[in-house]
Amino acid sequence: MAWRRAAPARFEPEVGEADGATIVLADAVTRTFGTGQAAVAALRGVSFEVRRGELVAICGRSGSGKTTLLNILAGLDRPTSGRAFVTGLEVTAMSRDEQLRLRRERVSLIFQSHALLPTLSAAENVSVPMRLAKVAPAVRERRVAALLDLVGLDGKGRKRPHELSGGEQQRVGIARALANDAAVLLADEPTGQLDSQTARQIMGMIRSIAHAEGITAIVATHDRGLMDIADRVLTIRDGRM
Repeated sequence: MAWRRAAPARFEPEVGEADGATIVLADAVTRTFGTGQAAVAALRGVSFEVRRGELVAICGRSGSGKTTLLNILAGLDRPTSGRAFVTGLEVTAMSRDEQLRLRRERVSLIFQSHALLPTLSAAENVSVPMRLAKVAPAVRERRVAALLDLVGLDGKGRKRPHELSGGEQQRVGIARALANDAAVLLADEPTGQLDSQTARQIMGMIRSIAHAEGITAIVATHDRGLMDIADRVLTIRDGRM
């Protein structure tokens, strides 16, 4: 299955591996739910770009459009109008199968609720994306060990989620999101269920990993106390950036 290349945008993204290359781009994205008098505009012409290795925080109140925007960038939802690009690919022009492949290979997601499989150990949870990609067992085991060490969970790979603290569970979620060397990390309120100290630690970890690994990270949050950790802050109000 071939990737569908992006058509020329109004402002052409310089996508590549070099530092400073544009990795994520939204071009006049709108999203309306419902029709007629019941229509609700979640996004109203949102445009922005994020470069390689940046950690960008998208801040706004609940219902401001943050989650809808991340879902469109990940190919989990389609805009009413406008386009979104990830690593030079027009996500909004892809088929469902192509969007699924995008999430397997180029875009990783971190959820507020951790979304860990309760019957699997921490190491087994981290290995799930690599199992789906049919990575060789020996390579998979080395990668899992390295990732758990990266997020500060060395020695806790055999523990089940219920044996870990909330912060540790979120670290497992981060390690799992990094398993397949994705270029883009999208996190929807990843610290929403954590205390303020642990939240800052997790946000700081995401920033360190983004810089060290050259990953582009976009974090949706309503916690203004985390703004100083991000490289750049975008504020969204009533669907407008």
